[in-house]
Amino acid sequence: MEETNPGDHYLFGRSKEIFRTLAADIVLIHHRQVPAETQIIIRFANGYGAALLPLSTGKDAPILEMLVLRFHGPKINDHKLAQYAAVPEINRGNFREIMELCRQVSLWPQNRTLNLCPGHAAPRNEEGDGGKRCSNY
Repeated sequence: MEETNPGDHYLFGRSKEIFRTLAADIVLIHHRQVPAETQIIIRFANGYGAALLPLSTGKDAPILEMLVLRFHGPKINDHKLAQYAAVPEINRGNFREIMELCRQVSLWPQNRTLNLCPGHAAPRNEEGDGGKRCSNY
């Protein structure tokens, strides 16, 4: 079940604080129900983003898991983990720590691999190899 309404029951009732903290840099927020919790994917104007998932630890201070994402297209699922970045691709911390990491990611320079125009294809290799790409892509 997917929805786009940022209700207060997401992220331990702190979703409004996310918007206050990061509103200037957010392009899109997507909520997706995963087995036990609701995952939130945040897309920033610079082409990077974060996936946030609350982890139930049974303690007073809940922990969040954050994945740093690099978007390569216009859709919410057009992303990969942002490896080799200034912030590790997988992080765990309390709400304040994760919001600080999200703020840092939102301030990174523009993602040069981002292609927001759906009709434009990546440049083809003219060397006659049929445009073969590295197997990592």
